[in-house]
Amino acid sequence: MKIFLLLFLFFIAFSVNAQQFLQYNTGTLYDSFENPAQRAFTPDSSRQFSFNFFIPNFSSTGYLAGRAQNSIHSLIANGTYNSSQLVAGSRNLNSVNVAANSYWFMLKFYNRLDGDQEFGISAQTKVEGRGSITDGTFLLLDSYKNFDNASFNNDLFNDKAQVQSYHQLSLTYRQKVSSTVAFGVKLSTLLGTYYNKVAIDHSSFSVQNDSSQAKLNLQGKYQSSYIGQYRKRDILGLKNPGAAVSFGIQAQLENGLLLQGNLRDLGFIRWSSSSGTFDFSQTETIRNIENTLDNDSKILTAADDITSRSGVQHSFFSATDGKAELAISKKYNIATPDFYYTPTVIASKSLFYNGLTAAFVNHFNYKSFWFTALASYNDDRVWNSGAQLMIKSPNAEFFIGSEQLFKSAHFFNKSNTVYASSGISAFIGFSAKFGRFIEHPANASYIPMGEEKGFFSRMWLRIFKRSNY
Repeated sequence: MKIFLLLFLFFIAFSVNAQQFLQYNTGTLYDSFENPAQRAFTPDSSRQFSFNFFIPNFSSTGYLAGRAQNSIHSLIANGTYNSSQLVAGSRNLNSVNVAANSYWFMLKFYNRLDGDQEFGISAQTKVEGRGSITDGTFLLLDSYKNFDNASFNNDLFNDKAQVQSYHQLSLTYRQKVSSTVAFGVKLSTLLGTYYNKVAIDHSSFSVQNDSSQAKLNLQGKYQSSYIGQYRKRDILGLKNPGAAVSFGIQAQLENGLLLQGNLRDLGFIRWSSSSGTFDFSQTETIRNIENTLDNDSKILTAADDITSRSGVQHSFFSATDGKAELAISKKYNIATPDFYYTPTVIASKSLFYNGLTAAFVNHFNYKSFWFTALASYNDDRVWNSGAQLMIKSPNAEFFIGSEQLFKSAHFFNKSNTVYASSGISAFIGFSAKFGRFIEHPANASYIPMGEEKGFFSRMWLRIFKRSNY
């Protein structure tokens, strides 16, 4: 049902959820595509090509904050929908936020020592969703009898929710323009596969005294990328083109601090002329509500009918969830020559939507073994804690973890503990390098080195008028 897009969002949140922070400053192939100024190769240690060998590198994050998350937790853990925490007649909001990111194909190669130049190509699929859902909406999923049926219940279902998915085909370029500064760029073609957005500004619901029929009124706007049947070929997204760009800069300061700034996935999608917008303001009468076992389903069907009227078929644009991020880190050697600790502080802000997150990432690595701990907090007042295990050599890497470690652990717990928010998250990735070793001239049998400096180096030298590279 269109009016209950929130359910689609929620089950995305707990089945295909997008990791954002634990890979920062790891130097994996995944990290280098997400943060284009990050290097993926180490001269004199790495081979020239890095590839995921068509093994998906999947990352995820998602949460539900508010009273409703305890009802959903009870349904999943115990098989019963407990709505006792929800408040009837209230406009208490529940926040849903999800993001999924799966790289199906990643290939990057080291071009030449002059400028530490790296080129890459990738294919990925992303899902982005967010919503603010009232307690009244979740109460309706239990029973319409939770409401005061003798009078109109106003603004019970004033929900806002949006979800979109798309494929992203990208080219990346990274160059070290000086001994301390590196730039990176990622240019992407987007293919939109699904878009749905609903905003209910006013709503009311009542049941007549004899309980034989109910009236539902909804006012708002609904947008969808498809009017009619969603066909198998639509999953390719060929008729919904778009574009996106990412920029990154990385600077090593004299005091050892590493600064990294990113503008990530600034883009748009043009949804085709088979899309549509529905401005609705209707009242639907639901008859014989007391005589059927599926009375709640009849209410949902009525809501679906209301939002499907008065539509205009046309193309429209939507923005991707572009982010501005700033990270500060420093690497410390602890106890033994092979043991390092790298704390990283990250601030991330969504540019076109609400969303501000601060994260503290702690990398501990001994030789090829890495352990990472995460603490983060966002403007929905949701705390997250995560962990990552990784085995990383110069020519191979495997990592697994969760950005919501404790939430994921207690999500299926059958206890009646009341939590502030719920979520479940997991990510996993693999890549390996092959080809010639990248070697400096002093000990190299082959040097992948060109005659001219790259574009960013020439620009850097012109701006700062430096005579030496």
